[in-house]
Amino acid sequence: MPEKIIFVIILFLFLIAAVDSSQSIQSGNKTEVYIIGTVHENTDAFNSDTLLNILIEIKPDMILVECDSSYMTRDFQLKEDVKYAFLETYAITEYLKVRSTVLRPYDISDRDGFLDNIIRKQTESDFFYDIVSMYGTGKFNTESANIYERYYSMIKLFAEDMTFSTASYINSPAGSSNIDTINYYTYEGLRQLIDITPELEKYKPYWKRECSYWENRNKSMIKNILGVIEYYEGKRIVVLCGFAHKNILINGISKSMNNKIVLKDFWNN
Repeated sequence: MPEKIIFVIILFLFLIAAVDSSQSIQSGNKTEVYIIGTVHENTDAFNSDTLLNILIEIKPDMILVECDSSYMTRDFQLKEDVKYAFLETYAITEYLKVRSTVLRPYDISDRDGFLDNIIRKQTESDFFYDIVSMYGTGKFNTESANIYERYYSMIKLFAEDMTFSTASYINSPAGSSNIDTINYYTYEGLRQLIDITPELEKYKPYWKRECSYWENRNKSMIKNILGVIEYYEGKRIVVLCGFAHKNILINGISKSMNNKIVLKDFWNN
């Protein structure tokens, strides 16, 4: 009888170990990729604990962080001043206390150098001040006013709805549709507004740089993600990104997918 009990215990422990190892070694050596759109800052509906629980559920072998290498040490650990600075890094820092996971940055190099450039930020401020002022004083023609109103409605959707939505909604088909519309009017919509408004002509070079940087940044992200996927074949990889990038990254990766890559939603892990 004791020998039978010992055998059952050993068999039970073996089965637990097999189930746990299957979290990292995927069947058929497929690489599972979860692209999760986030809001960067904590809200009541989506905070660092929300993301932490998602990570605990998925048990990723690797987490790709929306940052460049300047946010990490040479051995790919989050720097001390970054660990609790953002929703994502807070969740990652807490998750690493529970489970060892490989981290990698994947954003374009010197992202902050571009975004925080003083001249760029001043031009950005002037540009948006002018379009708001022109609309408010009735200086737009009907077509320009319509574009601006549509753009403004997307900004409200971004700031008042999507930013305060749950992780599940942001990453759902309905949320993804909103993201596509927001991105269109944020970039293409404003380009059209500049093209048809002579008073905004001086902003064409500025907005062209903005759009080019947005496109190049997303292309760089996709390239870096694909490089990691290729190198870490057969692993379970989580990609964390601001939700504006989510659909672009998914589409870019989908175009380069092979039968060894599986894109998954975090609620279907």
